Amino acid sequence: MKTAKMLPWLARRAAVSDHRAEALWISACGQAASETGEHDNACYWGAAKENLLDLLEGERQRTQPLPAGRLLLMRGHVEHCSAPARPYLALLRVALSTRAIAAHSGESR
Repeated sequence: MKTAKMLPWLARRAAVSDHRAEALWISACGQAASETGEHDNACYWGAAKENLLDLLEGERQRTQPLPAGRLLLMRGHVEHCSAPARPYLALLRVALSTRAIAAHSGESR
């Protein structure tokens, strides 16, 4: 089976061994064949590449999970960045609930 020329580079980037990357490539090609029903056209190779990237990302996350400290920092950052939108979201919730109540009361008449 032909392997992608960029396979060693992708493997290093995902911190995966070349041998494991080849196994993932074979799996990605199998998935691409079942998805596209083809074996040697642009659609097949594109699907194989996308499947490989997904598999490599999953492998990287499995072998190198994010430290808990980073997750806590990300959560704090999201809360900080979303603070300006909270008043507008509260107004939107009130407007939607008022509209739902009005629609519901109109149905019960």
